Amino acid sequence: MQLLAYEGGQHFVGVGGGERSEQLTRVLHAANADPRLAEIHARYFAAWEANGGGLFRYFSSVGGWSKWGSWGALQSLEEDPTQSPKYQAMQTLAEKLGQPIGR
Repeated sequence: MQLLAYEGGQHFVGVGGGERSEQLTRVLHAANADPRLAEIHARYFAAWEANGGGLFRYFSSVGGWSKWGSWGALQSLEEDPTQSPKYQAMQTLAEKLGQPIGR
């Protein structure tokens, strides 16, 4: 049996009322944009592969961030992908696996 990821990837969101905190939302959005997130994603994807992971479908390539979550690797099509650690990590994995990413 193959191990596949559907709606994989990372996001941060307040729960249990935390979504109503603008301060928490700002902190979580800053964490999503932090350059260190690229290395965290790289380790995440390496663990996926090391444990037999196959096809990995990232949940959302492009999607605005809000108090309901920060799902998109890019926040918009106009965002510079070189400035998104989530997108950079996703692109690195795709290239490694021979999967093209279009824009």
